[in-house]
Order: sequence, then C-alpha cells, then structure tokens
Amino acid sequence: MVHKASGQLRFADAWLGDNPKLNQRLEKLNRLLDWTPFEKLLAVIYASAEGPPSHPVLLLFKALLLQTWYTLSDYALEEALDDRLSFRRFAGLSSSEKSPDLRMVKVWARL
Repeated sequence: MVHKASGQLRFADAWLGDNPKLNQRLEKLNRLLDWTPFEKLLAVIYASAEGPPSHPVLLLFKALLLQTWYTLSDYALEEALDDRLSFRRFAGLSSSEKSPDLRMVKVWARL
C-alpha cells in the first residue's frame, strides 16, 4: 500500500508558527490525543496495493471528524480544508499540499 507523504512542514508552515487566533480546540485535541491506535485500526480496512498513492488514512479520518463536528457537506469540507489553516493543521496537511478529493473518502467510508 502506497500513501502520499503528508503533513511535512514547509517553510510557510514554520513561518506561521503557533498563531493564537487559530482554532485552539483543534490544536489542543491534536496534542492531547494519541492518534496511533486510530491509525492502526483504520489501516486494516484501508489497504490497496493498486492505484495511485492515497492520502494517509489518519488524514482522511480527521477530515471526516471535521465534517461531522462542523456539519459540513462534502463540498464545504473540501473548501474548508483549502481555506482554513486550523482545519489543515488538524488533518495533517501542510500549507502547500492539495487537499484530498473527499467525495472518494465518502465512498471509502461506506465500505
């Protein structure tokens, strides 16, 4: 299974630093939770040896959490991930990465 590298900080991310105006609840939740068990559980159902590299399963899971918590449609979540720095940081996307096509995430989530 091949995953895209994601969440690696770029110069722009380091320059932005810890902005106190960002959504502090998401930052705190990301720091307090150990996401490793979630990632291990999800990796079992998200393993394809074929096709192009996929986004990391934890990124997709966190995107679905954001969608649920903020009552966003698929399109609105994609737009929010492109627009909101706090959402990008929570999900594990650097400022220069393209956000995933979340319509495909919905297909994955139904499996």
